[in-house]
Amino acid sequence: MSAGHLTIAISILTWLIMFTAFHFSRFRNVHMPVMLAVLLYDLAIPVYLFTHRDWYKRLIENEDILTFGVWMHFMVVFLLYVLYVFQILAARKIISNPTDQVVRGEHRQQGIALLATRGFVIFTGALLYDPHFEL
Repeated sequence: MSAGHLTIAISILTWLIMFTAFHFSRFRNVHMPVMLAVLLYDLAIPVYLFTHRDWYKRLIENEDILTFGVWMHFMVVFLLYVLYVFQILAARKIISNPTDQVVRGEHRQQGIALLATRGFVIFTGALLYDPHFEL
């Protein structure tokens, strides 16, 4: 199994873990650390990919920067990070006022959007994987 395939498999595994933690949100001692770990993984993966792929050759020399797939993936990743910001803000409100059901509902709806968006990020990233550009 190549490093790229392993990265995709780990990303899918973290999505499944995130999905499980979403359903066990009543257990804060599990839910919060798992969600934070997945968020940190999502922040670290671009650094890993940048250091282990030949991005100049792929995006500039092969002109992949002009393709719809690359831009779609970039936009979905950007949306993922925006949703993470809103999730953190809502979580902070829940921690400060645990009885606020409106914020809990918003946090849950954002969580559903986050699961869908993250799944789409993993899917589009897997479609863009090309083993010829590994360092």
